[in-house]
Amino acid sequence: MNSDEIQAALKYRECVMNGMQDPTFEDKRRVLEMFRVEIKISGGVATVAGRLKIEKREYDLQQVAIEFRAKSDAGAHSWPGPL
Repeated sequence: MNSDEIQAALKYRECVMNGMQDPTFEDKRRVLEMFRVEIKISGGVATVAGRLKIEKREYDLQQVAIEFRAKSDAGAHSWPGPL
């Protein structure tokens, strides 16, 4: 990351820490672009990768949909697993 991207990430972190509880779609898109997040889907499996030095994560889309529906039916409206 270059220094401008690092500063933007730190500013975003500060906004989140200061109570940015409801980011807009544009806020989310900007952060995904900044970290160059890529999602590739093949054979019903989504692979998430990006600039951060973390392992790629894979999600079985059928299982994610089942878990999401179960949580939605229970009144919880959040993503079923970590990204």
